[in-house]
Amino acid sequence: MIELRETHCGGLTRSYGGDVLNTSIYLSRLMGEDAKVRFTTLLGEDPFSAEMAVAWEREGIDCDTVGRVTERNVGLYFIRTDKTGERTFHYWRGQSAAREIMDSDWTSLRAQAMGSDWIYLSGITLAILDDTGRKRLLSELAIARERGAHIAFDGNFRSALWTNPLAATTWH
Repeated sequence: MIELRETHCGGLTRSYGGDVLNTSIYLSRLMGEDAKVRFTTLLGEDPFSAEMAVAWEREGIDCDTVGRVTERNVGLYFIRTDKTGERTFHYWRGQSAAREIMDSDWTSLRAQAMGSDWIYLSGITLAILDDTGRKRLLSELAIARERGAHIAFDGNFRSALWTNPLAATTWH
């Protein structure tokens, strides 16, 4: 996601973030050449998406499993910090290309990702998918696990991403 952060003088800084991306970057920095850290997602075909992939590669992230979707873009969030240092996050994810990652068009991309030794995902990953995508994801994760992959799940929860509490409890 694109991160916009308000500066002390009222300007904005732009960077890239998100729970799974941040973890991937930290792992890449920690492991260096000792591990291949791959990030699997979908981006748009806009200039911001291209810049994001370049920035991730500079961090040592393998972007072979990053696909591109026409007529979609990346998610955006804005961080505002009040005078006490408390941060407030505002999100725009509705048109995010990542929401389509479980569509059948991306089966080969996901198969490559599911071939990894470790697979990391979060509650937000589940939240941005529809029920069909969630079922497909859990099925593919089960196959990867049977093959010997380790699955790491971060229970990061954003209530605003779920249609109702029952859906969140069912899938989370």
